[in-house]
Amino acid sequence: MSDRHMDADCDLALTRLNDALCTFERDTGRQYLLVLIPEQPDEEVHVSQSGKPVDMKSVTYQEVKMFVGNALDRRG
Repeated sequence: MSDRHMDADCDLALTRLNDALCTFERDTGRQYLLVLIPEQPDEEVHVSQSGKPVDMKSVTYQEVKMFVGNALDRRG
């Protein structure tokens, strides 16, 4: 089982989306924050910054809130 998603198809889709975001960001200079929050506690939260998964063992949910708040603040 992956640490990104418990379903193999969804996990592959997350990997492909992160890969596509990395390529797009390199080509355009844009940046993205991707947050997937399962409503069930038996699944892990997934966060990617600029197409790179964040190690959720090294960040707190408070830090994830800060990531989201900062991204929204940059939008104005």
